[in-house]
Amino acid sequence: MASSDPVRVLHTLEPGFGWHFVSPDVTGMIGGGTTYTESRDRAEYLVRVHISGPPHENPEDGRTAGTVSFAHFIDEAACPGMDS
Repeated sequence: MASSDPVRVLHTLEPGFGWHFVSPDVTGMIGGGTTYTESRDRAEYLVRVHISGPPHENPEDGRTAGTVSFAHFIDEAACPGMDS
């Protein structure tokens, strides 16, 4: 994956449990949320922490991974008639 490529994130709705996400671009990244928006926001936060380190480690330097872009995908086969 080139540094300019977006980080891919796949979201799946698990009925009764909420949203689950994985990324083929960030080894071991999994998580979820109650809503799609929460799941998406958590995925982006985790990627940024992975790239720049936890914000509490260097709070003075203002490091961010603001240049990273994302490509979010929804597993429509597992989410028929999905409402986010």
